[in-house]
Amino acid sequence: MKNNYRKLKFSILLQTVFVTAVTVLVGGFLLNYVIDGIYNDSFGKIFVKVLMSFQVDEQTAIDLYWRWLGDNKTFFMVVGFLLLFALFFYVALSKMTKYLDQIGDGIENIVSDSTEPIHLITELKPIEIRLNEIKATLKRQELEAEEGEKKKNDLVLFLAHDLKTPLTSIVAYLSMLDSHPDMPQEQREKYIRIAMEKSIRLGELINEFFDITRYNLQNIELEPVEINLSLMLSRERVFFPSMDLQYNIVRYLDSVCAEIDALAADIQVQIDTLEQYKRSVITEAITKGLNPDVEMACHQISWIEQMPAHWEIIPSKYLFHNSDKRKCEGDQQLTASQKHGIITQQEYMERENSKIVFANQGLENWKHVEPYDFVISLRSFQGGLEMSETTGCITWHYVVLKANKPICPRFYKWLFKSSAYINALQGTCNFIRDGQDLRFSNFAQVPLYEPPLSEQEDIASYLDMKCSQIDSISDQKKEQLTVLEAYKKSLIYEYVTGKKEVPVQ
Repeated sequence: MKNNYRKLKFSILLQTVFVTAVTVLVGGFLLNYVIDGIYNDSFGKIFVKVLMSFQVDEQTAIDLYWRWLGDNKTFFMVVGFLLLFALFFYVALSKMTKYLDQIGDGIENIVSDSTEPIHLITELKPIEIRLNEIKATLKRQELEAEEGEKKKNDLVLFLAHDLKTPLTSIVAYLSMLDSHPDMPQEQREKYIRIAMEKSIRLGELINEFFDITRYNLQNIELEPVEINLSLMLSRERVFFPSMDLQYNIVRYLDSVCAEIDALAADIQVQIDTLEQYKRSVITEAITKGLNPDVEMACHQISWIEQMPAHWEIIPSKYLFHNSDKRKCEGDQQLTASQKHGIITQQEYMERENSKIVFANQGLENWKHVEPYDFVISLRSFQGGLEMSETTGCITWHYVVLKANKPICPRFYKWLFKSSAYINALQGTCNFIRDGQDLRFSNFAQVPLYEPPLSEQEDIASYLDMKCSQIDSISDQKKEQLTVLEAYKKSLIYEYVTGKKEVPVQ
C-alpha cells in the first residue's frame, strides 16, 4: 500500500526542492547585487538621504548606516533567507493543501449521497479507489437496511391482518351469545369455547407483534423450535396439476408470451426510432435553421459541415463566461441530472422517490445559479450541458455559464443537447478519468455560432413544440410496454396457480 503513494511523495519532494531552490536564487541575488553588489551603493545613498531628510547630518547618517546595517549584514541575511523561505514555502503549501481539498470533496461526495463516482488527481488514486469502495459499501448497507425495513413493515402488515381474523370471530360469537339469551346450554358452551380459543390466538399474535417491535430496540437471540412440517403442509392447499396439464400450460404460456414479447420488441423499436427521429430533428433545426431555401456555406467549425451563410461563428468564451458568484442568502440546493436538468434537490427526491443528504458544510463555496444559466456537470460529456430554470446554488465542482450578450437560452439548450455538439465536447478530452473533469477550458475549445436573435427564438419554439409531440408519443409507447409486462406477469400467475384453465384447442 505504501508504494501506491510513490507519486504523491515524489510530487511533494519536487515541490520542496523547488521552494528551496527559488529561495536560494532570490536570496543569492539579494546578497550579491543588493547587499554586496552593484546595488549596494545606491541602497546606502538612499538610506543616508532618508535620514538627512529628518535633519540628520551626513556623517551621522553614514555612521548609523554602518552601525545598523553594514555591521549586521550576516543577521539581516539570515533573517531575509528565513523570511523568503517561509514565503515561498507558504505558496507551495497552498498547492499541497489542494490534496486535502480533493479528499474533502470525495468525503462530501459520500455524505451528499451523490450518484457520481469519486474522482481525485493522479497522485491520490489509491485514496480515490478506497473512497469509492467505502461509498459502495455504505450504499450497499443502506439498501440492505431499506430492504430489511421493508420486510419488517410487510410482516407487521400481514400480522395486523391476521389480528383482525380472530378478533372478528370473537366479536361475532359474543354478539350471538348476547342476542340469544335463551340459547341451549350446549351450544352456548361451544361458542364460549370457540371465543376463548380465538382470544388465546389473538393474545399469541399480539405477543408476536411486540417481539417484532423489540427487534429494533435490542439484540434478541432466536431459539430454534421444532415444527411439524407434515401437519403444516396438510393444512395448505397446493395447486398440483397432472403432467399432461402441466405440459398444456407450458405450451400455451410459451405461445402467448412469445406473442407478447414480439409485440413488446416491436414497440421498443418504435421508441428507439422516435428517439433517433428526435435527435435528427434537433440536429437539422440547430444546424440549418427552419428556412429550407436559405443559402448554406461551409464555415471553419469542425463539428458542423454547413450552416446558413448569415450565421456568425463566435468563440465560446466570447458568448459565455465562467461565473464564480458564490451562494446567496436563501438559495436552495440544486442538483444536475441528464433526466431532469437543473432542479432543486427536494424536487429531485420527489421525482425519483429517493433520499438525498443535504450538505451542511462548505456551502459558502457553492455557486449561485439563476434561470437560463447553463451548468457543466461531471457527466456533461455524455448528455450535454444542462440549463437551469430556477434560482439556487450548486456544488462548486460544477461550472456555471452565463451569457455575455442577449441570446435565446432555449436555442442553446437544444444546441448543447444535440449529438453533434456532444461529440465535439467529447473530443476535448479522453476521459480516462485520471482525476479529470469537464471544465470551462474544455467548453472553450468548442466554437459556437450565433444566428440572429429572432431566428434563435423561432428555432427554439419549433423544437419545444416538435420534441414535446415526439416525447408524448414515446411516453405512450413506454406505457404500452409497462401494461404488456404487467399483463404477461398476471397471465403467468393465473395459469400456473390454476385460477384460469388452458383453452381447449
